[in-house]
Amino acid sequence: MAHINREAVKYFLGDEAVGNSATDWERAESKHSVKFPVSYKLFCDCVVPGVFAEQVFIYSPESYRVDWSLDQALTRELQSLSFSNWDWIKKTLPQLESQELLFPFGGTNSGEGIYWYRDGAIDDWPVVVIDYRSNIAELISAGSEEFFVKLISKQPIDPFISKEMVEDEGEYFRKY
Repeated sequence: MAHINREAVKYFLGDEAVGNSATDWERAESKHSVKFPVSYKLFCDCVVPGVFAEQVFIYSPESYRVDWSLDQALTRELQSLSFSNWDWIKKTLPQLESQELLFPFGGTNSGEGIYWYRDGAIDDWPVVVIDYRSNIAELISAGSEEFFVKLISKQPIDPFISKEMVEDEGEYFRKY
């Protein structure tokens, strides 16, 4: 987990992105009945809430912005999952055995949900993106740490952060 720290955030994203959160992770985990990956905890503690490439945001237990709050997201995203047809998700990603193992932790400005598929060791949970409008579900990362390292270090993450977005001279990260 050495890749996710305040020095890396400052190096890749600048001083304005460096967070100094002191989330009560024991309380957050108890409240949501889940043990969070270490990489997610480090990310939330080291990066101020914001948007990456004008597209990706990560839900946080400490967010004061309602639409990026983990509490609000759980209600909203799990409701979206319950209304969706699990069959098309299962058909797209047959390795997903159960809808109940999906846990939302981020989203995009285009409406996709970013989930962990809680299978195996916590820090190795695959990252899945689900687009309910297009009935597309994709496995986008082998694990949580890989996803967050790519996000912080400005590496492309298909399908929503392209090489062009990363190489653009514009602002990659904008805090809110």
